[in-house]
Amino acid sequence: SESGDVVKTIPSGNMIICNNLTSTDGSGTSVTTNSAANTTVGNNVFIDNNNAYYASNNVSIAGNLTSLDIFSASAGTVIMTGSSNTIGGTGIILNNYAVAGTITANNSFEIDGNFTINNGSTFNATATTESLYGNMIDNGTFNGGAGTMDFLGGSSSSIIGAIAFNKITVDKASITSASVNLNNNVTVNSTLDFISGNIVTSSNKLIMGL
Repeated sequence: SESGDVVKTIPSGNMIICNNLTSTDGSGTSVTTNSAANTTVGNNVFIDNNNAYYASNNVSIAGNLTSLDIFSASAGTVIMTGSSNTIGGTGIILNNYAVAGTITANNSFEIDGNFTINNGSTFNATATTESLYGNMIDNGTFNGGAGTMDFLGGSSSSIIGAIAFNKITVDKASITSASVNLNNNVTVNSTLDFISGNIVTSSNKLIMGL
């Protein structure tokens, strides 16, 4: 736990936190992990107002991830392993994100790499927006709820898994060189919104639900 006006870099080497990781109080509190350090949190991660946490490698979280300001993971994978936990708040920007349990999104967040739902795991989107710049890989269960999946960026993305989304927005930087590619049949139950880019179905189907 860090509190007060402090900027702290955690040195190299893996770190295991048995209970909660919190950053609270004091405008300007900032915690950064070394690029060689993996972090394992046995319970919740909580980032308070005017606080920031910058992860430079893998982070494993067994509880909830809540940010009231900035939680940024510029490299590695943030994996959430809890059996009934949440991700939410503001300023959550992840490199790769993996679900290895049952996770519910309480607020929108950004994934700059891949979003993976592991075998036997569940992600509940509720009425949130997941902004995804990489691939969507569903080996478990994705419940779209009333949410939106935005496919963004200048590179192509793949949807791997027979996923039923509520709403998809395609907003790629190039309509000719960046697409969303289907590796399975995909269902959109509500709205399919094209801003820029295209969907390549190949031998698969894009199914518009009722």
